Amino acid sequence: MGTCTDCGFVYLRNVPGYNRMIEGFAWEKRWQEERTWKMKERPITMCMILVLRAIREPFRKSEQVMFSRLSKPGTLLDASCGSEERIPDGYYTPYGIELSRELCRMVNMRMKPRGGFCIHAPAVEGIRSI
Repeated sequence: MGTCTDCGFVYLRNVPGYNRMIEGFAWEKRWQEERTWKMKERPITMCMILVLRAIREPFRKSEQVMFSRLSKPGTLLDASCGSEERIPDGYYTPYGIELSRELCRMVNMRMKPRGGFCIHAPAVEGIRSI
């Protein structure tokens, strides 16, 4: 780990290669392991997070409505799109870039009917290719 002396930003000095990140650090491979660890090591925090997520859920639609009101319809690029649930339906033509092969496949199935697509690539390379 390194730290910027000017601003305090923490970064990896030796970033793993993309192939290692894709195979070993993909979110769909790590999330359950991470959640199990957090439940064991930080059970109160995790319970609070789960309760807050349940409370927040009814307001998700209102977030999408607000998002739609703040911008005009058009094309939207979501780098590291993950689950793609933040993009309001019917308002944008969504395009995504995702490092995880499995998430890219899942998001692509949701984006195609809306006129867009998701590509499997690191963010910078994906932006260049689009």
